[in-house]
Amino acid sequence: MEEIYLLFLELLKAVPELRWIDMDQGQLEQDRPPVAYPCALINIDYDDVDDKGANIQFCNTTVTIRVAFNYTGSVSAKTPDLLLERSLEYCRTINKVYKAIQGKTFKGSRMKRRGQIREPRPDGITVVQVPFQFTFLDQSAA
Repeated sequence: MEEIYLLFLELLKAVPELRWIDMDQGQLEQDRPPVAYPCALINIDYDDVDDKGANIQFCNTTVTIRVAFNYTGSVSAKTPDLLLERSLEYCRTINKVYKAIQGKTFKGSRMKRRGQIREPRPDGITVVQVPFQFTFLDQSAA
């Protein structure tokens, strides 16, 4: 898991708009999230693990990047062009996160985006989840 985290940390450093990159430990669920916006929080799940013998496992893995913004813009049809341009900056940042990770490899397996989900939130923070899936052979216990 550490190797995967460090890889994603390095890939996300290529997105200069991100002011905070960290492991997702529930920071955004606190009253005053201890992050700088925009931020990217990394969560790693082994969705399915299959034994291949001799302490070797095949791991189906999902890494979800939660990209969060303290968003205050306007994107209505009546928004002036200059304000709309600034307000949609979060869309461009999410696309840069996608580009930084999509198609990269971990132990020979290509990372594939599997969705993009905006979290409903009452606090004014815009959070978009971007899950990436890949598989790898874990031989660390062999």
